[in-house]
Amino acid sequence: MNCQKAKRNISRWLDGELENEEGRNLAAHIETCVFCREEAAVFRAVNGVLRSAKENIQASPGFETVFWKRVSDRQGIPWVKRLLNNLEALIPVPNLRQAVAFSILAFFIGNIGGAAAKVGQGAFAAGPPSSIRHFSSLQEFKGISPYSFTAMYLKTIEKEVSG
Repeated sequence: MNCQKAKRNISRWLDGELENEEGRNLAAHIETCVFCREEAAVFRAVNGVLRSAKENIQASPGFETVFWKRVSDRQGIPWVKRLLNNLEALIPVPNLRQAVAFSILAFFIGNIGGAAAKVGQGAFAAGPPSSIRHFSSLQEFKGISPYSFTAMYLKTIEKEVSG
């Protein structure tokens, strides 16, 4: 018996629903497999807690009335509105980390695309090294302010490449 099948049947085995050969195979597997033995111990502990609390749990007075009232109220909501409310949980909420990660990823993909285009045009052929501005597909920044972060970045990279 494999662990996946054993894990599916541990609860049934502990409840006494597996008395046939399948139950004996599961018991043998649990004796030999440490992971499944620990899983069975967790199920036993949860089972014990639930069975001991069974006598103490009582529904509050009027629970059934309140429950059925809420069910009927929910059924009164149009199906389109219920569908839209359920779909709302599937829509991710954008946050700053996602925006920053996407921006960095887009920047690097753009640079890789520019480098790949230059490789195809023979940027690494013998001769003088290509300008990093041209190689990194950042030609559109020719007219940038010399005091901007982009200009400082390009100057630093050009010094490293040429020097």
